[in-house]
Amino acid sequence: MISMTPLLFVILLAVVESAVIPTDDTDNRILGGDDVHIAEFPTMAYMFVAANDGLVQSGHRCAATIISERWVLTAGHCVEGVLPENVILKVGNHYKNHGLFHQASRIIIHEEFILEKESDNVVDVQNDIALVEVEEALPLNALTVKAAILASQNEDIPPGISVTAVGWGRIGEYTTTDYLKKASMLTMSIWLCKYYYGPQTSIDTRNVCAIDPQEGRHTCAGDSGGPLFDGNVVVGVTSIGRDPCIRVRRPTVFTNVAYFRDWITQRTGI
Repeated sequence: MISMTPLLFVILLAVVESAVIPTDDTDNRILGGDDVHIAEFPTMAYMFVAANDGLVQSGHRCAATIISERWVLTAGHCVEGVLPENVILKVGNHYKNHGLFHQASRIIIHEEFILEKESDNVVDVQNDIALVEVEEALPLNALTVKAAILASQNEDIPPGISVTAVGWGRIGEYTTTDYLKKASMLTMSIWLCKYYYGPQTSIDTRNVCAIDPQEGRHTCAGDSGGPLFDGNVVVGVTSIGRDPCIRVRRPTVFTNVAYFRDWITQRTGI
């Protein structure tokens, strides 16, 4: 069991209270991030998920990571209950409405994915990871469309290292952006992260937690499914939280890619 002195607890509390959690349901955003050209993160894909009736006027938006010419990696909650024909991916451009359009042909959500909700509030989420295959091969190149390097199976992601979240999500409570953004954060220990979400949540080694104690930058609506980078290696997938990320200060929680690396290989051969 981990114990700590009262002074240490107060210090850790102060650090965590300056962090911010992702938002409530199917979307998550980069708040306070910096504009970034697609050449810096050419593994990024913008994903539009239409309503099941196929009407493009309605739906939700997520991000994804290119992992091969046929596959992208995203969050399970982004594509739960969704038909492949209702998913469009855009790659090769830092503007979310520009670039090359690709139709999804297959969706694989982790077999043990669980999303628990009370009314519209998320109570818990587990194994929040999914794969989307595209109908036509993505045009991989050296500049704007590249396959990501994924963390190795069971690779350790220690607390206190600098990581970067990337996405097209909201930059304010009522403000959206069309331009790709990034935000730097520091990883946090799982046990401390879980403390702030409560014992009813399933935050464990399947997750990576991160905070930005100085600037308060974090993911929010529209960033779900997007990558968390350690250097040029993808170590996380933006998952979800229970509260509006503008107003509630807690760690951001990501799905741990290293934990699910073998699962990705088994499903895609990558």
